[in-house]
Amino acid sequence: MSSFGFSIFDFNVQNYSNEELEDLLDLKKNYSANDIMSNKQKLCIQLASATGSIQTQSQMSDFLDAASKCLISTLVEKGKSSDKSSDKSSSSDKSDKYYFDPAHNFPKNTIIPGSSADGHFVIPDAYRMTQLDDYSNVSGLKIGEYGAPPGVINPVKYSTIVSSINIDSRFRPNYFNSKSTDLHITLPERIDNIVSYRLGSIEIPFYAIYAVSEFIGNNAIQIIWGLTPVLPATLPVYTDTFTIVIPDGNYYTTIDSTNVLASASIEKTINTILQSNTVSSSGGTGLSGILNYHIDQISGKSVFSQPAGATNIYFKVIVNVRSNGIPNYESPLLSFLGWNLGFRNAEYISNNNGSGNYGAVVSEALLAFKATSYIFIAIDDYNNSVNDYYSAVFSDSFAIKNVITRVNVGLLREISEASSTQLNRQRNFFGPVNIQKLRITLYDNFGRILDLNNMDWNMELIFECIYG
Repeated sequence: MSSFGFSIFDFNVQNYSNEELEDLLDLKKNYSANDIMSNKQKLCIQLASATGSIQTQSQMSDFLDAASKCLISTLVEKGKSSDKSSDKSSSSDKSDKYYFDPAHNFPKNTIIPGSSADGHFVIPDAYRMTQLDDYSNVSGLKIGEYGAPPGVINPVKYSTIVSSINIDSRFRPNYFNSKSTDLHITLPERIDNIVSYRLGSIEIPFYAIYAVSEFIGNNAIQIIWGLTPVLPATLPVYTDTFTIVIPDGNYYTTIDSTNVLASASIEKTINTILQSNTVSSSGGTGLSGILNYHIDQISGKSVFSQPAGATNIYFKVIVNVRSNGIPNYESPLLSFLGWNLGFRNAEYISNNNGSGNYGAVVSEALLAFKATSYIFIAIDDYNNSVNDYYSAVFSDSFAIKNVITRVNVGLLREISEASSTQLNRQRNFFGPVNIQKLRITLYDNFGRILDLNNMDWNMELIFECIYG
């Protein structure tokens, strides 16, 4: 039955034989009740788009109900006759046979109230015509073949598809005037009806993150000193200043010498710079041969001290200083080189041991010569229909918006992580959204935009979208 000739159609189902009804519903041999309902539904869809008055369409809808009911009743009678000759069927099998029994609320193709007012003939969704199980005595939300049952939160039935996009910073526009860790992306086509997306695979060259960097300002520490006054002295007079500026790069310690990707020993580098200071800022003798730096192999702490036989001096170690030699009292101490060396105060003064020798300065903490312990990946999709679930615990922490995940940094190497379904890699929306622009930013543990020193990285985003 491919078309409806309403003007000559006989709507009285009693005037048709079962064979004629089977032909009208385009049923094949050995059909089931489900086949009847499926074919009837196809005709209903055709009916909804056919031309004709609302009254005629309603008559056709009633006719299809009656025809289906007649054929299903015939199947039921055949099934009962078969049961009398065989008792092998299980109770669950029998319940399937009588699922469409006319006595069990046979579904109707009723017109939705009010649909005829605007001239549209609307047939209810097949989901409403399907008998649902009773979930009233079961805790939690039960999702079956037809989704959430009516009366439960979000009872909308929908299908979703998954698509993914590859994002590689090498192919960003305006390459030489932009940072690879702060991408502004306009997708070639807008992605519609997104209900969630998650971070799939990711590759970041962590070896490109420098532990010492002029860009982030943690490459300097300062020594202020003066010759030991003739005892008994009142107060020391500091006459000379020398700022130790470390070249950008990654360094290993004598405790962690297995980090072969690091360029040099931090202990050797600082001592080489101290030895280069042969003339002081006042024109006198510099720190060469007078002051050394070493890492205690037992405690793992930093030590500035004088070698045996050297000219005695009294000195200060200034931690809160940048490469320009000017102390900085606004930035937190943990953003300076001295913090990585284990010093937890802004200034240290060598102590007089009572014999004119002003001794050494020792750090409170161990060396932690690492660029960053972890990084944050933040994605701004320019939608507000989402819960930003990352937040800072302490008031002095660095708050970052739109964080989708945190990636831990191990040794200085390239990290490559395959697809993951962990919760903190996914962003779920309160309702379907559209996305065409993205801003993807990498941050270090201080909330600063990560510096990969002109290296690139890539990631995959996986989107789940409503289909149909």
